[in-house]
Amino acid sequence: MDDNVGMTTLCRRFLEQTGRYVVREENSGQQAVATARNFQPHLIYLDRKLPDKDGLEIAIELRADPQMKAIPIVFLTGSVERSGLIEGVPLLSKPIRGEELVRNAEEMMQG
Repeated sequence: MDDNVGMTTLCRRFLEQTGRYVVREENSGQQAVATARNFQPHLIYLDRKLPDKDGLEIAIELRADPQMKAIPIVFLTGSVERSGLIEGVPLLSKPIRGEELVRNAEEMMQG
């Protein structure tokens, strides 16, 4: 989930090229929450800054939902600011290399 359509498309391509991931991409906070609830993903990449809702707010909202709270979330952001992050939610900095994103997804999916 990122407000930069090019970034979401690039990340989707990196992950789907492995043949191991199906990716849903959203570019707004409201859409992201609805998609997460509808599809119950195994992993969520979330930008800190979205046009209609802060990524931190989305993460808190998803963590408060009993059906969503166990799904790993990774912040993928251009900001290196770590204040206000949720404990235990990793942060990857943009721009991200494809192999770094895939490696992170594999690590997060393994537990």
